[in-house]
Amino acid sequence: MNHVDRVDTEWTALICCRVSDRSQLRGSGLDSQEHRCRKHAEINGYRVEEVFLESMSDGYALTERPTIRSLLAHVDANRHSGKNYVAIFDDHKRFARQTENHLLLRRMLRERGVRVEFLNFTLDETPENRFSETMFAAQAQLEREQNARQNRERRRARLEKGFHVTRAPIGYLYEKSPRGGKVLVPDEMIAPIIREAIEGFAEGRFASQAEVKRYLESRPELPIRRNSNGEIAPQRVVEILRHHIYAGLVSAPYLGVSLRKGQHAAIISFETHETVLARLAAGVYAPTRKDITEDFVLRGAVVCDCCKTPLTAGWSKGKCKKYPYYFCREKGCAVYGKTIPRALIESRFAALLAEIQPKPNVAGIAKEIFQEAWTQRVAQIEHASRKFADEADRLEKEIGRLVDCILSANSPRVISAYESRIEELERKKLLAQERASKTPRVEGRFGELFEHALNVLSNPLKAWKTGCFELQRPLLRMAFSEHLEYCRENGFRTPKTTLPFKVLGLFCGQEMRMVPLE
Repeated sequence: MNHVDRVDTEWTALICCRVSDRSQLRGSGLDSQEHRCRKHAEINGYRVEEVFLESMSDGYALTERPTIRSLLAHVDANRHSGKNYVAIFDDHKRFARQTENHLLLRRMLRERGVRVEFLNFTLDETPENRFSETMFAAQAQLEREQNARQNRERRRARLEKGFHVTRAPIGYLYEKSPRGGKVLVPDEMIAPIIREAIEGFAEGRFASQAEVKRYLESRPELPIRRNSNGEIAPQRVVEILRHHIYAGLVSAPYLGVSLRKGQHAAIISFETHETVLARLAAGVYAPTRKDITEDFVLRGAVVCDCCKTPLTAGWSKGKCKKYPYYFCREKGCAVYGKTIPRALIESRFAALLAEIQPKPNVAGIAKEIFQEAWTQRVAQIEHASRKFADEADRLEKEIGRLVDCILSANSPRVISAYESRIEELERKKLLAQERASKTPRVEGRFGELFEHALNVLSNPLKAWKTGCFELQRPLLRMAFSEHLEYCRENGFRTPKTTLPFKVLGLFCGQEMRMVPLE
C-alpha cells in the first residue's frame, strides 16, 4: 500500500479489530487481526496509539457499535492535538458489511481528517477508486445477506425435522445425534427441578408464579441468572412455564415452522403444558406471600371484611416484650391500622375449621366412595385412550384435506386462514396423540396420593393444631377456594370451601333413615 503523503507526514495509528459473534472470542481472531495491523503500522512507520476491539455483528446501526463510538470519541477528544490519525482495519469487511454503513462511516472519518487503510485493499481518493470501493462494499453486503439466508434455511430444515436450533434451555444439554448434528437431552441434575416447578404449578402445588419463583430460588444448583440478592427475574419464571420445548415440541414462527413434535425427550407432558398456559391466562387464587413465616401463618389468606384487602401482620413492641398482631393496611378503610391479636384471629380460625370438620363416621364412607370413583376413573381413561387415538387419526385426515385446499387456493387471505386452522388442528392432534399413548398408573397410586389427603380432610382441625407450618399452609388451599373475609368485631364470614369439603359436608348435614314400607 503506497500513499503519496506518507513520507512527509507523521501518522498516528488507531487499530480496529472486530469479530461478528461473542463465541469467536474463544479463538484467536482478534489477536490475529491486531498482530497483522500492528505489523502494517510498524512497516509504514506509524505509532500505534490505541486499539479498539469489538464482538458484534454489522447488522446494527453505526451508533450502536461500541468500537465506532469509541473511535470517533477518541478522535474528537484529540481534535486540537495536531495529530494525523490513520485508522487501520484488517479487512474492508471488518470496516462494515453494509453498503450504507460503509459509505456513512467513510464520510464521518473523512470529515474528521482520519485516513482509512485496509490491509487487503488500497484506498485512493480518485473517482475510479471510489467506484471500486463502493462495489467492494456492495459485495460484502451481498455475501453477508447470502450467508444469513443460507443459515436461515439450514435452521428451518433442522426445525422441520424436529431439532432445536438455538441455545439449550435450562434443563437440557446438547449431545451428538446419530442422525447428524446435535440433539437436546435432559440434564439429569436440572431437569427434575424444572419438571417439579412446571408440574407443581399445573397441579396447584404452587398456587402462583411467585411460589414457583421462590422454589427455583431455593435451588442453588439451578444455572440461572440472579441479582445480588439471589432473586430470579419474574420474566424468567414465566419463560420457563410457557416454553413448549419442555413438552418435547419445537416451533419457530419467524421461520415459518409451526408447532410440532421434536426429536428430544420431553420433561413434561403436552397436557401439562396446555394446563399451565390455561392457568397463566386465567389467573389463580394465591394466598402465599414471600414474607409468610411460622409467626403469621394466616397472612395472605385472610382479607379485611371492609375493603377486601389482605391483612398484613407484624410484631408490636411493648414495655417488656413484643406482641404479634394482624391489621388492615389500606388507607381510608374504617379499620385501618386497628390491630387484631394473633391469638384471637387464630382461635377463631380454629373454630371455623371445627365447623367444617366432618363427623368421624363420614371419613370411612367417603374413602369407599372415592376409591370406587377412582376405579371408575381408571376404566374411563382406558376407554378414552382408544377414543383419543381415533380423534388423532381424524384430525390428521382433516389436516391433509386443508393442505389440499391450500394448494388449490389463490387468495393470500384464504391461504392464511387455512394455515391458521392447520396450526390449531396440529395442537389438538399432538394433545390427542399424547393422551392416547398414556397408560394410567393404578398400582399404589390411590394409597400414595389419597390416604394422607383424606386424613387431613377428615380432621382439618387436628392438622391445624399440630402447629406444623408445612401442614398448615397447604391446609388453607385444600380447604378454602377463596380468601377468608374477617370482621374485626364478629370474626370470620361464611367461607367458600373447596369441592372435597362440600362433598363431605353433604354427608354431615343430612339425616339418614330407612324409607318406611307402605
